[in-house]
Amino acid sequence: MDYSLKPLILLDHIEGYDSALKTEDCPLLRRPVEASRFMDGQQERLQSYLLNQDPKELVRINLGCYRHNVVEKQIPGNWILAYGSTLSKARLEERIGKLDRVDQVGLR
Repeated sequence: MDYSLKPLILLDHIEGYDSALKTEDCPLLRRPVEASRFMDGQQERLQSYLLNQDPKELVRINLGCYRHNVVEKQIPGNWILAYGSTLSKARLEERIGKLDRVDQVGLR
């Protein structure tokens, strides 16, 4: 598989990988790896982000996902995208907790 540089640069930004850092200073490394496809077992060469630090020194993420945790640290406040004909602020708060602000956008 041939990789274009533009998507890798975007993925590096999303993952927080900085290729300009020295290897020992970078928390993640992007490396080519071999992986097997689930559907047929065929080997594929792909890029993977590998942890480059002792996980014992990291704060465990008990709920949610890594990317959500990273975004929460970078921007003030959080955003949630929800849709459906029966959704309301009260229903969302019942499911996920108190919301500071709700911007409702209707489809036309």
